[in-house]
Amino acid sequence: MRRARVIALTAGCSLALAACTTSAAEPGTDAASNAGAAGSSDAGSALAAGDLGVLAPASQDEALEALPAVSLAELPTPRLADGVTPPTNRWYSSLAFGEVGLPVFPLPMSVKATEAGFAVGLPEVTATETTIAGAHVDRVAVDLGATSYVVSAADPVSVTLDYLDGAGTVLAHVHLAAGSPYVSVTAASDLDLTLASADGTAWTEQDAGDADGTLATTTSGTGTYAVLAPQAPSADGALSLAAGASAVLWALPPDGEPADLAPYAAVVTGVDVGGSVSDSGATTTLTYRTEGDATTAVVRLPHQGGCTDGDPVGTYEGIYGPMPVCVGSAPSWQVPTVDVATGLDVSGLTGDERAELATQVAADLDATDVAALAADTYFGGKALYRLAQLAELAQGLGDDELATRALGMLKDGMEPWTQVDGCTERSERCFGYDATWKGVVGQATAFGSEEFNDHHFHYGYFLYAAGVLGSLDPSTVSSMQPVMDALAADIAATTGSDRVPALRVFDPYQGHSWASGISPFADGNNQESSSEAVTAWAGLELWGEASGNATLADRGAWLVANEAASALAYWVDPNTADIPGAETFSHEVVAMNWGGKRDYATWFSPEPAAMAAIQLIPLSPSAGYLGTSDPEHIRAVVAEAFGGSVDLPSSPPQFSDYLLAYRGLAGADDAATALEQARTLPEDSIDDGFSRSYLLAWLMVLAAQ
Repeated sequence: MRRARVIALTAGCSLALAACTTSAAEPGTDAASNAGAAGSSDAGSALAAGDLGVLAPASQDEALEALPAVSLAELPTPRLADGVTPPTNRWYSSLAFGEVGLPVFPLPMSVKATEAGFAVGLPEVTATETTIAGAHVDRVAVDLGATSYVVSAADPVSVTLDYLDGAGTVLAHVHLAAGSPYVSVTAASDLDLTLASADGTAWTEQDAGDADGTLATTTSGTGTYAVLAPQAPSADGALSLAAGASAVLWALPPDGEPADLAPYAAVVTGVDVGGSVSDSGATTTLTYRTEGDATTAVVRLPHQGGCTDGDPVGTYEGIYGPMPVCVGSAPSWQVPTVDVATGLDVSGLTGDERAELATQVAADLDATDVAALAADTYFGGKALYRLAQLAELAQGLGDDELATRALGMLKDGMEPWTQVDGCTERSERCFGYDATWKGVVGQATAFGSEEFNDHHFHYGYFLYAAGVLGSLDPSTVSSMQPVMDALAADIAATTGSDRVPALRVFDPYQGHSWASGISPFADGNNQESSSEAVTAWAGLELWGEASGNATLADRGAWLVANEAASALAYWVDPNTADIPGAETFSHEVVAMNWGGKRDYATWFSPEPAAMAAIQLIPLSPSAGYLGTSDPEHIRAVVAEAFGGSVDLPSSPPQFSDYLLAYRGLAGADDAATALEQARTLPEDSIDDGFSRSYLLAWLMVLAAQ
């Protein structure tokens, strides 16, 4: 095993590329997945064969089977076909759980499923000082004559709904995929349906151009909607489909003509995910599987770049920015890799600085009672991560006595959490497997983790701490491995199974994770702490390295690169200039992103410092991506959080430690000033996942650049 990389932070610019292992397969290779076919489940979805595997299915199941059974929450009455693994933490999770009629946002359209059918709309972007919104509005309602529906197929990007009559017979399959402008209905048997414009506008037949089928359009609200089917609907929207026939519905882009997207109006039955990592970047390829292998079109989000093969055939306006429509069924894009490290490189500090840090590490350890560390999966994980950074820092300072002490405390803290059968003996500091929800649940729970909220936030701290501990003392790896591999499988399994879904929390199309387990919201799913999501995948990579699992490390590298790119683009350093009306949104960061809106708000505090800090926590040694923003933007974020000045206020707000550390990324002078302020920061201003030792070390390293 090689020791995890230790890197020096570089103020105001990108870190050097990590020397990560390159996966065996190239983007776009065939994927062994049939997850999107009607009646199949997430058990079949996987990355392209040979790419970025985490755990072989046998090893994955072995890790999960080792955990004791737990059941801490009832699964809301699921609308799932037999054999479908509960799809928590998806953009479409509300379709499977809880209240009927909550909209989802596959983008560019939004969709609201009802028991009889569904309604679609093209969100119209509006903005206020604190919100950029694209709420769902019913524009075209599709009545299938059904009485209920179930999710019959699910993968990380797409979902299929089977609509049923009162006897439970399947009437139709409805396919939705993130990034596809099309929603399709395929008749399971001869089917009569209606497509009704909310404005009561008639459907009129149009020239279909090169499309195979009959094209008709209607208007509703400010948009035009089109349907391609074997025959046109009547003026009032009545349409008959023979068994096996399909109708494909979409909204025209504002700059589009009816026939522009018609040739690509394919039935998307599922999406395969391919990824690879090399020194040049992390590449993602999504292959949209279609009936008859027809060529389709996909919209691109800003972080994916523009069309790579020809001009767009239209552009939608959305809450994340312009979305060009690109012809092709396998869009691919690349984002920069992220340097992932166990700790800071303090080798270049002066003797006085090293002595100051050694004294502070000793003080921080003195103030730490391992037996009294938090017992829930969130604060408990943060406490272990904090100890791991103290142990790594002591090691880097070359103080053998201090390093031995810190390492021993870290081992003692980790021991109960890595006891495989811990939950048979106690109800805290342990993990078990919930066979109903299909995943790993820790005790004690926090923030709804029993309903699969925030698992990547929680488990990322454990994986990071385990990666550090394993790198400092390889003899600890074998005892940690069963539990840590189970945590990795829960949040980032390569291949879905009847025990866990593939990529539970990560959305390969959006390039980031979703935090809510069941997503019981009218604005879709959401994620608040982009930085803790990045930390999760950095921890996954470090644990892969420490445990000798190169494919797990590569998967972590791919995930952390994508999550960091989206964190910068949509949370930390958002470009709202091309979003209609967003000039009224007057903030430096977006604190929470949803499927249907973007908010300057958090779940826990209305304070400006919280809005910024939730994108910084825990400022791990792998957080150098935050320094790629322009220094002026970094200073502006800090000034907004501090009430108008980059300097620490006389009454420091919560999270001042993270804000001082972030200011240091603006340049050596900023770091030197922040360092002086950090030395006098009140003790109660240091977060429980941070330490004054680490804060001082971070700023010392940056000030020395």
